Amino acid sequence: MKSDSVKLFTVGEANKELPRITDLVKRLREVKAMLEKQEVQIDALELVTETRETGNARNELSEKVSSYNDLVQEFYDHIDEINAVGCVLKDLEIGLIDFYSLYDDRIVFLCWQVGEEKVEHWHEIGSGFIHRQPVRSNK
Repeated sequence: MKSDSVKLFTVGEANKELPRITDLVKRLREVKAMLEKQEVQIDALELVTETRETGNARNELSEKVSSYNDLVQEFYDHIDEINAVGCVLKDLEIGLIDFYSLYDDRIVFLCWQVGEEKVEHWHEIGSGFIHRQPVRSNK
């Protein structure tokens, strides 16, 4: 496999990225919660704006939509940061991150979940979290 296709991590290299990845996942969760809250507010303002054609309601709606769009951009910027590290965000809700790795002469995912102290599991590329196995200590 070409070295410029994907970054292959050792367990040690993946573990060194965990503080940064943990912070990014935490921020993504915060931004997602703010987006969900703003979606409800925007929906409510849209209803009000439809019934009251006031400039104030339209301005408030416009400001909320602009703020929402800024948060969407921030959300995707954080995802881009995770991708730039070379790992894959698999599930934001449970904080599941995979790192490409060479294991037993094949490409696999090292698998880590928020709350775990370090990367200690792997699974085949085509399988998922429920199929993960412990990394052997000599790897």
